[in-house]
Amino acid sequence: MVTIFIERISNQNNDEHPVWRKILDIERCKREKDGFVTFFYFTAFYFGIIYIKICFLVQIEKTPQRVLKLFFKLMAILLPFYFFVSFFFSTFANVILNTIFLP
Repeated sequence: MVTIFIERISNQNNDEHPVWRKILDIERCKREKDGFVTFFYFTAFYFGIIYIKICFLVQIEKTPQRVLKLFFKLMAILLPFYFFVSFFFSTFANVILNTIFLP
């Protein structure tokens, strides 16, 4: 977001200062190399699920069985929603943002 803001200011002022140019060129190279501006890592989400499951299994004697069943049922319901949101933001939203803000 900062680079987009810098780019918009420099385009409005027609500023051809070498420092601005260097910053923008570096950011463009990074964007071309990565492909997308934003990417959500699925592995971090999986590690979070495993960590939460381990925490709950360690405390299974203290926690009622109904709470665990409800938690894992909600997790199974919300997992497809997470995949949809992460796929949308990693593809369509970035394409739209790149076409709007990139020169």
